[in-house]
Amino acid sequence: MNNFNNDVLEFRNLYKELKEKYDKEKYIYFLGLYEDLVLNFWVNDIKSLDENTKLFLEIFLGLTKERDIDEIKLTIIKLKKIKKFLLKKGLYNTKTYKRLKILKKLIRKFDMEEFSNEIKLMELETDFLVEPTIENFKKLINFAQEYIDELCYRGNKEKIVSIIRDVYSVLKTKEYDSYIAVLIEKTVKKCEIDIKAIVDIIKEVLEKYGSNDKEELPLYFLTVLINVYKKYYKKDEYILNYDEEFRKKTETIDNNFSIEDISETDSSIWNPIEIAKKLKKELPKYIYGQDHVIEKIVDNFKNNLLNNIGPRATFLFLGPPATGKTYMAEVLSKLIDGYKFKMFNMEQFTHEDGGITLYGSDFKYSKARPGYLTDFVLKNPESIIVFDEIEKAHPVVQNTLLSIFNNGKMVDKCGWVKIDGKYVPFDGKKADEDDDYPKYPEIQEVDFSKTILIFTSNVGKALYNSEFFWELVKNDYDRAEDMIIEALQKEKSFTPPFLSRLLSGELLLFKKLDFMSLVKVVKNSFESYKQKIYENYNIEFKDIDELIYYFIVLSYAPRIDVRRLKSKAGSSFFDLISDYVVENYVDLSEKKEVKIEISKKVKDYYEKNIVPIIENDDIVKYMFRRNLTLRIEKDIELKNNTFIYKIVNIYFEKVKRVNDFGENGIILDIPQVSFDNIAGHVNAKKRLKEIVRLLKNPKIVQEKGIEIPKGMLLYGPPGTGKTMLAKALANEAGLPFIATTGTDLLNIETIDKIFDTAREYAPSIVFIDEFDAIGNRGKNDGREIVINKLLSKINGFSDSNDVFIIAATNYPEKIDPALLRSGRIDLLVEIKSLDKEARKFFIKKIIESFKTQGDFDLDMLVVYTTGMNGSDLEKVKREVGLLMIRKGYEFLTQELLIEVINTLKYGEKIEVNIEKTLKSTAIHEAGHAVVSKILRPEIAIEQITIVPRKKALGFVAFNDEDGYKKLTKQDIKKQIQILLAGRYSQIKKFNEEGIDTGASDDLEKASFLAFKAITEYGMDEEIKNINIKNLPSYYESTIEKRILEWLKEAEENVKKVIDEHWDIIEKLADYLIEKEYIDGKEFLKFFEKGKK
Repeated sequence: MNNFNNDVLEFRNLYKELKEKYDKEKYIYFLGLYEDLVLNFWVNDIKSLDENTKLFLEIFLGLTKERDIDEIKLTIIKLKKIKKFLLKKGLYNTKTYKRLKILKKLIRKFDMEEFSNEIKLMELETDFLVEPTIENFKKLINFAQEYIDELCYRGNKEKIVSIIRDVYSVLKTKEYDSYIAVLIEKTVKKCEIDIKAIVDIIKEVLEKYGSNDKEELPLYFLTVLINVYKKYYKKDEYILNYDEEFRKKTETIDNNFSIEDISETDSSIWNPIEIAKKLKKELPKYIYGQDHVIEKIVDNFKNNLLNNIGPRATFLFLGPPATGKTYMAEVLSKLIDGYKFKMFNMEQFTHEDGGITLYGSDFKYSKARPGYLTDFVLKNPESIIVFDEIEKAHPVVQNTLLSIFNNGKMVDKCGWVKIDGKYVPFDGKKADEDDDYPKYPEIQEVDFSKTILIFTSNVGKALYNSEFFWELVKNDYDRAEDMIIEALQKEKSFTPPFLSRLLSGELLLFKKLDFMSLVKVVKNSFESYKQKIYENYNIEFKDIDELIYYFIVLSYAPRIDVRRLKSKAGSSFFDLISDYVVENYVDLSEKKEVKIEISKKVKDYYEKNIVPIIENDDIVKYMFRRNLTLRIEKDIELKNNTFIYKIVNIYFEKVKRVNDFGENGIILDIPQVSFDNIAGHVNAKKRLKEIVRLLKNPKIVQEKGIEIPKGMLLYGPPGTGKTMLAKALANEAGLPFIATTGTDLLNIETIDKIFDTAREYAPSIVFIDEFDAIGNRGKNDGREIVINKLLSKINGFSDSNDVFIIAATNYPEKIDPALLRSGRIDLLVEIKSLDKEARKFFIKKIIESFKTQGDFDLDMLVVYTTGMNGSDLEKVKREVGLLMIRKGYEFLTQELLIEVINTLKYGEKIEVNIEKTLKSTAIHEAGHAVVSKILRPEIAIEQITIVPRKKALGFVAFNDEDGYKKLTKQDIKKQIQILLAGRYSQIKKFNEEGIDTGASDDLEKASFLAFKAITEYGMDEEIKNINIKNLPSYYESTIEKRILEWLKEAEENVKKVIDEHWDIIEKLADYLIEKEYIDGKEFLKFFEKGKK
């Protein structure tokens, strides 16, 4: 006890002396005395241990700048020894722990960064010397590389050489020479140090592996050293004592090594080269159709010989859903020895407080617990962590992950204590109540440096649906990567700092699986399922034809979900067998076999209908865009313990599609209408067929250096078949067709949905009806946002011909000019009113739809339908059917059809029994007809009727569609006379009683025609050749006078015509009273007979 007291007294005296003046020898003695007291006496007196440790650290840290490196290194070794001793005894309490860790904090306070790195390197070297484990080796080699990188940036080459020498002196055994070689190679290339400064290390390493030593350094690493030596120190000394054969072998090796060139190395150390070799060999067995992804992953591991700060590797997996992103992560965890797998669905972290689940709740709160992420990594340092759909995580949650990238660590807010060798969540409540329980967590900072982080995301959907983009992935990956990075930045699904860290890792693009890759998925799944069937039911499949896998894949079209295909392919095929077993009470105690038979009918269908598509197209996309699936008709029987599984028939079937967008959905389909189904429109169809040719053969345009058109505008009167023509274009081009309207597009979200879907089914056509509803910009009604959005979508097609827009409108003048500029919707095609051929087509369809009686004069009916559009004629068909049902008619007659046409054009019949009204109407219409035939015989009369209707008591229908004719002044004056002929015929017949309201429409038209001739056409003798439409109002009185003059002249002239032909007018009126209605041909006969 006296010795102890003396030692304590001496310790205290030395403390006072060292505080007054530092002395190296006294300090070393003081250090030894402190160690001896701790290990022999203070170990049983925690209070004394805490107090005296505080005194010791005060001396050690108080004069840090006066200390040399050797003293510090010795101190660290002693403190580590003391720490381990106390831990082993279970006496390493919180105060002592915190005091021994105070070293780092005070060094930072002194702003001695380089000194801090020097100390950390010594700590790691000491750790390795005391406990030479793989983990301590990795920490040392990784930190050495980080420290060298920092010194390289600062240009301190002398210090770099010192570190290489220092690390090599610690790692002198052969098993670590590979890593020394890589460290030297990287340092020489990156920092441009003089190779002479470390040539002795290179020589020393090389001399270990002479020709007499059978344990040769792996060829790859040996060659690295030799090449560095040759390049930077050009003498023949590198030959040293190698035998001639081995020297030649190393000389022929190029710096760009393939994985196959690399020999085996110690598998107990993290060896990315060996992992790369294994992944290259094994990944294709599990992952299909993603060769470019496998290649990038292998390259990443091959080049990741020494990881820097942060996780061991970071990957960003991008691509459409169900392309194998998560599955790839699972496979990696199986193939990389010792690695565990953990996935976090980031849909669960949409709230800003969601990060607590990852990194724990503060230990100060009750029921605090560590985070699921930090807890898993603490217990499984070597693990693959998947953050699935990371874009859905709240920005705050994303930013909490930054520390992992920055320093390879994450702080858990709860933390752990180690009890009986196990990590246990820190219990704050127990810490307050139990004096023996630690007052603070022993561990809060979790090391992620050994983890492999994988982030998956579907961001960039517009690009994934573009064939052009995937062509770039195949032919110009760097450009494709630039495009996806730009898309990630634009979509703003990630915070800028988080996105920056993600992009510092490896970005990998997963594409949708092609047909043969899907076949491999099915085959693999089927083989696995087949084995289970054999093991569980004693049923064995024999010799499965490859076509079976083809048929199974196509039976899941048009939307093939890989996960569903993988899980259901085997079971769905086996259902027929299991149903048969259950229904027929089959005894499975004896072994059964399954023989699959494919009928000749099936094989013929396959050769004729499926093989050509597989050879010339992507059949998966072909069926997807056409909504097709493959139906398989099967049958089964049991013969002699063998199930005969028969594929009887297969055929393509169109699947009924649910609206893509819910209640306001837009149906997407390839229309069944062709140009052959549309009559008339000869010129328009010719133009549209030219567009079809370009869409089907884009290379025709591209070879001439011309951009493929992005869109076209169909304009013309309502009901002229613009939609039908657009559908026919889609059908002829074989492209999916999405129909929407300008009104729908006033919703910004709808624009995104429509064009995203169009991209998904691309190449495709978007048809926008009532395009003018989008409006014009500059009216402060919100249309500018919509139009700018639409323009961005149109301009987004600049690199491809994926989506073609067809817009239709009745009012082209209302469309914003920016939409119709060159390079946008710049092909304009006029769709005129239905011509005779088109109307005849509709009339034939109407007649063919009913049982008929009597003859039908198609030419005459075509004349009656002048001015009617497609919608009108469809309505005629509907009204005919309804009328026949109402009246109980069995047959359709020409008279009935004409009646319906007239009803739709001129209104329903009105029952009028007043004889005088009929006579007045008859003389009125007879006057129009006769005067028209006299003055303008070139205009054909379609029909004359005195049947009262809602729109008129009678009418003369004219047919003037034989071509556009410029009206002369005399034509207009004659037309005015024809309009006035009805009124003046009534006056001649009935005197003053002949003036009634029936002529109001005629008078309005006559006045307007005179007004137009005078004010716009420059046809008046007095006002002459000017258009005064926009001139000042003082012309109004002159115009009024001139209109009256024109009407007066017309009145005088028409009276003369009426007087000269009064006899035939009266006879025609009587004939109309008798017949009520006559057609154009009958009138012509009557007129010619009357003239004679």
